Amino acid sequence: MRNCNLLLFDLDGTLLRSDKTISPRTLSALKKAREKGILIGVSTSRSE
Repeated sequence: MRNCNLLLFDLDGTLLRSDKTISPRTLSALKKAREKGILIGVSTSRSE
């Protein structure tokens, strides 16, 4: 497996649930990634 240095996510339906919150499970996974030095970003096609 290759090393991962960056994770990019869409928001709606990926990071955010239908009520626009992040689940505890997702938040925990993001925190673990950050602890390993992985950068986290948002990639969206929205123009707003």
